Amino acid sequence: MHKARFIIMLFLLISNSIKAAPTPNDARTIYWQTYHRPPGIIKTGEDQGTGFVENALQLITKQMPEYSHKYPISSLTRALTDMKSHKNVCHPALFNTEERSKYILFSKASIINPGNRIIALKGTLDHLAEGNTIDLKRLLERHEFDFSLIKERSYGQAVDDKIGQHLSDSQSQLLASTELGTVFNMVLKKRVDFTIAFPFELNYFVEKNGIGQNQFASYFIKDIPNFSLGYVACPKNEWGKSVINKVNKVLSKTKLENSYKRAVTAWWGEEQFSKEFETFYQTQFLTH
Repeated sequence: MHKARFIIMLFLLISNSIKAAPTPNDARTIYWQTYHRPPGIIKTGEDQGTGFVENALQLITKQMPEYSHKYPISSLTRALTDMKSHKNVCHPALFNTEERSKYILFSKASIINPGNRIIALKGTLDHLAEGNTIDLKRLLERHEFDFSLIKERSYGQAVDDKIGQHLSDSQSQLLASTELGTVFNMVLKKRVDFTIAFPFELNYFVEKNGIGQNQFASYFIKDIPNFSLGYVACPKNEWGKSVINKVNKVLSKTKLENSYKRAVTAWWGEEQFSKEFETFYQTQFLTH
């Protein structure tokens, strides 16, 4: 009799644990698909978990205890594909583009970024610069310089529009890797002439690899805003709508706190202290 009771109780415990285990379609679980892209998301090394996107996400998910939060390592391509397939996955910081908005719901602004820059070795593109600015459209139309970009990455709608028709040029190399260190090394070793990246990504690469900052040149892109916004992204379905509604409620309050400002500007360096940044933060980031 006791043995029978034990077997029944064991069966019930196993059954309950199976029911409680989250699955890709478990509405109570959010799979935050991210990848190693320092300093926004740092998945390895001594700085693991200290990326500014991770910092901001922690402040958001802390206010969403009704969900179980999972953080699988993925690729941008996989994250976008899973959102297209209406899986219960989200990304904490993506650009809102026309193409993505066809299958993705976006939150209020969750991240602020300085504008993307053209990154090259000093001396390579200096003759094309007007001050510290380069006309990207004219640069690409010259078909003279090799460049490398991350496949599927958006650089913001304005930059995407400029580079879109040149992605199949013979000068273009698109990498499936999301590790920008690979691209910066290609520039450093003169395998390509330039890439496009955020200034804090270059700062992180230079600092962590002991490379002299004066080896690289960073140029503003003509007609591109000096700052841009990123958003939490979830699939365009009822589950995604529910998650985004909750995220928006959290952001409405959390973004006003100094802890959130410190989180999203970690690793920025001096750029976060500029008057222009503070104006954009107050008038755009906090109101969108």
